[in-house]
Amino acid sequence: GGVAVVRLSGPDSWAVTKALMQHPKRLADAGRVVVDWLVDTRDGQVLDQVVLLPFRAPNSYTGQDVVEIQTHGGRALVQLVLQRCLAAGATLAHAGEFTHRAMVCGRLNLTQTESVLDLIHAQGERMVKLAAHNMHQRTLAGLLERYWQAIQTIQADMVAHIDFPDEVDEPDRGALQCRLEETLADVQVQLALNHRSQPIRDGLRVALGGAPNAGKSSLFNRLLQSERAIVTPQAGTTRDTLTETMLVAGVPVTLVDTAGLRTSTDDIEQQGVARARHAMAESALTLIVADLTQPVPAETWALLEQAAPALWVWHKADLVACAGADPTEAHRLDARLEGVEQCLVSSRTGQGIETVLDWIGRRLDTLPDIGELGYLLSQRQIRQLEAVAAELQGAVDALAQPRVPLDLATVPLTNALLLLQELLGRDASEAVLDTVYARFCVGK
Repeated sequence: GGVAVVRLSGPDSWAVTKALMQHPKRLADAGRVVVDWLVDTRDGQVLDQVVLLPFRAPNSYTGQDVVEIQTHGGRALVQLVLQRCLAAGATLAHAGEFTHRAMVCGRLNLTQTESVLDLIHAQGERMVKLAAHNMHQRTLAGLLERYWQAIQTIQADMVAHIDFPDEVDEPDRGALQCRLEETLADVQVQLALNHRSQPIRDGLRVALGGAPNAGKSSLFNRLLQSERAIVTPQAGTTRDTLTETMLVAGVPVTLVDTAGLRTSTDDIEQQGVARARHAMAESALTLIVADLTQPVPAETWALLEQAAPALWVWHKADLVACAGADPTEAHRLDARLEGVEQCLVSSRTGQGIETVLDWIGRRLDTLPDIGELGYLLSQRQIRQLEAVAAELQGAVDALAQPRVPLDLATVPLTNALLLLQELLGRDASEAVLDTVYARFCVGK
């Protein structure tokens, strides 16, 4: 690229930078942009004129003293600057080390750290805004803190009687159970909301299915506005699934072009058909593509029986229009299409393409917005919160049985509190932190 950034963080970051500067006294005040030449410490030759951004702890991304060196982006130049920084006493950062230092210094909590990761890997606008919102507002951390406080208060009421039975009356088990059930219900609502919202992070898969030569690949290319799939007049050109991602309403949508469905004795084509059926079974939505100029084969009609919501696309509408026929009659009035959304499309002229995109977009409109969601759980966080819900259910079940001693009912509450503390990063094990930071790039 045109500019590269070398970031140094730690108590010696300023000293290392000054060792490479032609005029080290210029690096005197934090927050003051400095322009200077970097010098090769081995032979005194200049390396590059750079921009230096100095920060003093705790007012930096990591919470430590930081200097960011902006150099021209040539690979050899950047490698040379790195080597001279190492020679002056710096060490190479591990993946995610800058963000890890920010967490250690209290600049970020673990949920914000994972939002940084979401921001890096976000494929669409909505995921970017959700990740940034959680970093800024600490939405998830606030929710987890609320759960922790509620559970800890309930457990404290139970432990007070267990430890001081003569001085503290036994709490009403029914009341404790109701309080726990309220928290459990809230956790379950959040889990359900996040499961429903995963397409914001992972994207939505939309498969194109139909007979050979119905125009699936042409439609695939037209939706992408790119000649991604090979298109020929010969039926059966597509033998395998082909995927490409586009953005619809700020959400990544992965289109899957598939082999045409028909009975064949060709082994390769049979494998392609099997993969096509698997791709449609795995997709959230299906575009059933039918050639408006030809009878619809049985294999295409059978796609209506699948579970995924489908849009029936009458393709090659331009050819029918050229022939002078009314494309709204005959095929479209078939009783088997009663209640099925249909549209007329021509990949050649662009007719109906916006209708297809609008149909996909309406499915995305049902996803929660930032106001309703506020954050999006990672798969690790979902598993952890599901474990919290299981522990709360265990405590509720124990309280519902009068014969179960009160102290046994506190055990799952202790487990739930530990899980929440790990989610917040308070008592996170090295294994958990390693799992989180392993997905970071070195520059973060």
